[in-house]
Amino acid sequence: MDRVTHPEESRKFISPNGRYELVVQTFDHWKTRESVAILWKAGKQVWRQTLPHSHGPRRVAVTDMGVSILLDEWVNIRSDHAVMIVSKEGRPVRSWSFDDVQMLLELPVEEINARAEWGWWLGGEE
Repeated sequence: MDRVTHPEESRKFISPNGRYELVVQTFDHWKTRESVAILWKAGKQVWRQTLPHSHGPRRVAVTDMGVSILLDEWVNIRSDHAVMIVSKEGRPVRSWSFDDVQMLLELPVEEINARAEWGWWLGGEE
């Protein structure tokens, strides 16, 4: 039986310059898979939205300009939201599924899985 390990109830991701902070959290203690992202700048909420990722994204990067890059989903699935870029205003700019990423890489799924360091397909340095 597979068991899903839940992420922390609140995770913070800070831009390199420290100006922006993206918080990904649950408001129901993971009774559902719903996660909410809130972008903060200088202690003020910039935007808030429910994410399409099951239990939130696995990895997040926030740029010095407040753009958020969300990678994969917390659960190991063939995600429709493998890479998602959200503007500093909270508008989804672009999203790629795992299948889109696989097509760009021009590699078979098995090879992507074999190289994975995080989840079932992500690799590289943190």
